[in-house]
Amino acid sequence: MKLSLRLISTLVSVTLCGIVYAAPAPIVREDIAIDARDIADSTMADDLFARAKSTVPVPPAANLIALQKAQGRKPDKKAKRKEARAQTLAAGTTKINNNVNAWAEKKTAQNAAKLKATGKGSPRPDKKKQLKREQNRYLTQARKDKKAAKGAAMARTPEQRAAKKKASKAAATARRQQRKATGAAPPPNKAKLPKNIKPTQAEKKQVKDYLQVVRKKYAATDMPSRGSTATVGPHSATGREVRQSVFNNYLYKKTPLGTQQMPKPFNNEPYSNTHGDAALRGTRPLPATGRKFREFPIVKQNPSGWTGQPQVGALRTITYKEGDKRYAKVIGHDSSRPGSKDDHYVATITRELEDDFE
Repeated sequence: MKLSLRLISTLVSVTLCGIVYAAPAPIVREDIAIDARDIADSTMADDLFARAKSTVPVPPAANLIALQKAQGRKPDKKAKRKEARAQTLAAGTTKINNNVNAWAEKKTAQNAAKLKATGKGSPRPDKKKQLKREQNRYLTQARKDKKAAKGAAMARTPEQRAAKKKASKAAATARRQQRKATGAAPPPNKAKLPKNIKPTQAEKKQVKDYLQVVRKKYAATDMPSRGSTATVGPHSATGREVRQSVFNNYLYKKTPLGTQQMPKPFNNEPYSNTHGDAALRGTRPLPATGRKFREFPIVKQNPSGWTGQPQVGALRTITYKEGDKRYAKVIGHDSSRPGSKDDHYVATITRELEDDFE
């Protein structure tokens, strides 16, 4: 059978079209690479692309810690400024009061002269307002004097500056040795950072964008209120400390901290079938239907929470998902309860405040 040239060209065209439509080119992006045949379901395709677009680069852990340290020091700095202000005013109380009294006497005399000359008096001098003015003047002058004294101190010779630096270093070494000898904990908010770490503007923006992502997860999590107390056996933590740990759990998920590499997966293992508490036998501390369990330490009285310190603490927060909801629970060991010493128990939450203000 002879085939015409037109028929042969038609068959070739159909074959080539079939190849093109059967194996389309893969869609390639920097953050997502999938083949077109894998996204026949439009819903799945939309979900993949939405996640790709919402991906925010994860900043280095050191930059996150540096930001937390700066934020954590704000309350301490504010308290120190308030204390220093009170001490300065206490030192100048006599001078301030003398100035106020002199001002009041002068105003009284002026009012008396005005009344005698015009027959119209003036309001009585307000000593309370004048006291505030004198206090502000005194504080302003004290700051100027302190700045001038600091400038004079900085004008030391190189030998004097070297001697001061050496003395300061020796004092810090002595404090560390004393803490090591007595077993005292290091000062809070003192996790070690790379020396002279100064994030650039781009890095600061990266941290800010990443914090927004973490904040959304944190806000969607069901957890103890700020005014509550979580207790497991002899150990307890405030709601604020628990919530700080939950935030850090999300914050350092992709950049684990410390030798323990926290946060890390939590094994929601069931209790033994021979557990002393019959109600717990074979059950799990957290819901068996939960997933993505991650633990993170809770530390007490630290404005930034745990950021890699050797002291980990006795309690942990466990974040997990159940269905499409997020939860956070506090767990710990309780040797007073029957069972293995390695068993985990969910904390009892005592609510001291009904309202939770963020």
